[in-house]
Amino acid sequence: MHSEFGLLFLSSGQIAYQLGCNDGFVLESVFIVLYTLAAAFIHFPFLTDQASKSKLKLRKDGHSRSGALLGLLLVPFVLAAKLHLAHSTQTQEPTPNVEYYQLYLWLSLACGVCAIVYGVLAHHSVALLAALGTACTLPYLLTSILSGVGWLTAAPPLVLFCLALWALLTHFPRSFTFGEAAVLAQAFSLFVFDALYFTLAFLQPRDEVQMFLTGLIPGILLCGTVLFSTIRKSAQFSRERDAFLYSKTKNAGLDKGWQLAIGFYAGTLGIVVLFIHPWLSYMINGREPIIWTLRFVFGEQRRIFMCVFWVGALGGCLALIEKLKLMWPSIPNILVRKYFHALSLLLFIPAILLELQFMKLSFGVALAGLIFVEYLRLGKIAPLGEKIDSFMRTFIDERDAGSLILTHLYLLVGCAAPVWLYTPANPSEDAHFLLPYLGVLLVGLGDSFASLAGMYLGRIKWPHTKKTVEGTMAAVAVVLLAGLLLSLCYPFVSLSLGQWLGFAWAVLCGCLLEAFTTQIDNLALPLYAYAVLCFSLAA
Repeated sequence: MHSEFGLLFLSSGQIAYQLGCNDGFVLESVFIVLYTLAAAFIHFPFLTDQASKSKLKLRKDGHSRSGALLGLLLVPFVLAAKLHLAHSTQTQEPTPNVEYYQLYLWLSLACGVCAIVYGVLAHHSVALLAALGTACTLPYLLTSILSGVGWLTAAPPLVLFCLALWALLTHFPRSFTFGEAAVLAQAFSLFVFDALYFTLAFLQPRDEVQMFLTGLIPGILLCGTVLFSTIRKSAQFSRERDAFLYSKTKNAGLDKGWQLAIGFYAGTLGIVVLFIHPWLSYMINGREPIIWTLRFVFGEQRRIFMCVFWVGALGGCLALIEKLKLMWPSIPNILVRKYFHALSLLLFIPAILLELQFMKLSFGVALAGLIFVEYLRLGKIAPLGEKIDSFMRTFIDERDAGSLILTHLYLLVGCAAPVWLYTPANPSEDAHFLLPYLGVLLVGLGDSFASLAGMYLGRIKWPHTKKTVEGTMAAVAVVLLAGLLLSLCYPFVSLSLGQWLGFAWAVLCGCLLEAFTTQIDNLALPLYAYAVLCFSLAA
């Protein structure tokens, strides 16, 4: 716990120093430091035995850790990094990019302060006065960020954040730690806010792929929100039906299950036809979304080849893992999970290198598809819901003990987030060319090597954790080697020794966080390392 604390405080200090001293954002840097200290107050109480008395329905991970500090810092760290990159590429006058990320940084900090108050009040912690004292700065915080846009502009994301955090911790008990719920609620509220305001005012210029995703992801989340009651009723019916099956009344209520399924599919179709399809068409300048997607995917031969390669590789790897499980029934579950991590290297690195925009779109479509599949699984919606649930439960561990199964979604988002965040004018000549690979390298390569090296070579354990020093060092070494090999694919970019040291520092920080944290690291590692690398390359 203290090791994770120290690492996050060190990174917070680095980010605040460079943001304030080098970029001139003094107010933002000061508040990041104060915000980090405030977030620490609700981290400590969740580590005590009183966590079991909390009103928050948190996931138990065996260590009574809430991950609050990490969860509350991730999104502000990333937005501070984007603000730093936007500032470093501007010329003389502040650009819309700078003002845009400055606004979102302040909004993320405001959401975090709300989470601090919520976490403390829900826990009845002795840190109540300290957190509420910090919350008194909220009006000043909002005044600072809203001087140009007005109070009504900030109200929607803050309200969305509070509702999302409450919903995640109450409707999906034991599925999240407090930190994980805070990250998802912040990301959800800011993303929906961005989609709405981009639709209304086109706040920030972006390419067509970004515009398409700005409509697609909120659209699929809207389906789950509107149809949540149907999904919950279907899940409840499935449990009741299982009880009937045990009592040998197999046909009891069977029609009701199909009625709920038809209602779910009809509702989804209605939302797609009446809302998502017109919204996507508007976002891509009036074109038909399905035709636009097909033309984008099949408009170039290289993209067609990638699709065929993905289908073949994924099908072959799934068949191989099923055969291995038949030949080796007692295969450790962690090896199966790391197998899928390694598979991400094969699927994603060539596409990021050759077709960055296509990879952004593919990640977005895949995420939307997996979210919809989770709806089917969660509600056990006929005819595929129960089969999906049975298949996915063969790969889960104690971190998926709640009603939701999210580790595969975290893996996808962890690989995709650095790709989505990377928006250079000319990728082949950009000094930050390693940024989009961070998720795949750390989660797909580094995490897998850390587990294998720790399992077979590990002797020295990090304090208060099962992770080994040998595993961490192996992960650092293999990610650094992969970065050097990737640099050969960018002959027009030459990094200085200082920039390579910055990359090494970011990789080391990411691998240390993997060793110290008890959170689901598929999501945390890439975001954290992305922020550290953005500032380290400049340093």
